[in-house]
Amino acid sequence: MPRSRTTILLCGGLICWVIAAPRAASAEPQCPGGCDQSPVFYPNRIDVEWRPSVVNAVPGQVIALGLYVVPDAPDASEEISALQVILNWDSTKLGILAHQNNNPNDPDLYNWLFAGFANDVSLDNVNAGVTVPPLGVPNNDGDAYLEALAQFPPPLGEGSAVAPPGGLLVTTFRFQALAETLSTEIVIPDYMGDFTCSFVAWGSASCDLADALGTARVRVTAQPYLPGDGDSDGDVDADDYTQFLDCEASDGVDGDCWIFDFDLDLDVDFHDFAGFQIAFGS
Repeated sequence: MPRSRTTILLCGGLICWVIAAPRAASAEPQCPGGCDQSPVFYPNRIDVEWRPSVVNAVPGQVIALGLYVVPDAPDASEEISALQVILNWDSTKLGILAHQNNNPNDPDLYNWLFAGFANDVSLDNVNAGVTVPPLGVPNNDGDAYLEALAQFPPPLGEGSAVAPPGGLLVTTFRFQALAETLSTEIVIPDYMGDFTCSFVAWGSASCDLADALGTARVRVTAQPYLPGDGDSDGDVDADDYTQFLDCEASDGVDGDCWIFDFDLDLDVDFHDFAGFQIAFGS
């Protein structure tokens, strides 16, 4: 029998119903869409980012990645009532360990009403292994999703979350580096399965503000290294610049060119030159 569901989101004190109707196998799930409430059109107003977005590690090392929601417009702040973010990663290279929400005793951080991995065993089972949300951690199978719901309005709570111009930290994920790799990614897909999608909601679940969904890249090497130090002499200097130019003119990261691939996208280009300039002289 086709499946459907009704989910209640606590959106800034409003009760927002999201009804996911049965769909054809080739169709996308019903996700929150744009909401046009004149005179302001709301979609594409918030980016979801990883900080840091590039990490170097060694096998066994635990890395911390902050998940942020950041307004698109300069000097703008955006109100958020709920969000859902899907994670996808290579479970042979990285193992998910935990997530840590903001400290509720820190006045500069927002204390979510709920932020964690939901038990969706009766739906898409993306969070396989979670039995006690939000504390549980899903199996390290390469897929998971996090839900965060804002507080009730005063006096019951502190009201909706507000993403300031510099961004709002939602939670911090911890992964363990499992195996060596020149680059592995943690991506945020738009949707997964029949019912699960990534969105940032304002006011009601039909108003999705999300724009760019960020990617984090991780390099795992047997030993720590200094990015840009092509001759492994412990600094980044003119000798390394000559090697950088040779690698920039080649394809991919063959040989030792990977050490100049600062953004871990498996090539050496003008984006990496910005990182080389910062490292030069170190």
